[in-house]
Amino acid sequence: MNWFGNQAGEGYEYSLLVIGIALSILMNGSGKYSIDTIISQKQ
Repeated sequence: MNWFGNQAGEGYEYSLLVIGIALSILMNGSGKYSIDTIISQKQ
């Protein structure tokens, strides 16, 4: 990653990765280890 801005940008791969992860979470849910699940089980 380009932390200090000395070089050109990294490209579009990181954005695709983030979008892919977000879409998979939206479609499948966050699962049994999510904070929502832990909170709802305690109530």
